[in-house]
Amino acid sequence: ILADPQGYDDLITARALTGARGQKLHGLLEAMEIGDEYLVIKTVPFGMDEASQDEWNTVLAETRSYREQVLAEVLKAHSPELLIADGAYASQELERILK
Repeated sequence: ILADPQGYDDLITARALTGARGQKLHGLLEAMEIGDEYLVIKTVPFGMDEASQDEWNTVLAETRSYREQVLAEVLKAHSPELLIADGAYASQELERILK
């Protein structure tokens, strides 16, 4: 799962997708009987709920190499059956990286 962070719960719990949106994703994964065999990568390393488009663009550009390297290693070591993009920036980034 490549996900845009939403809210600041992740910072408090030190776990990805622990807020309301994350709970919905976890519910989806449970309904699909995926269990705990999944990886969550956030598009940016911190909450940007109040960020402008320019701020998003800057942080995405500065962290682009990280996302590319992590996804390349995951795809090299495993054969994921499903890739999920959660959020507008996550969708754009997943599409860009997988082209």
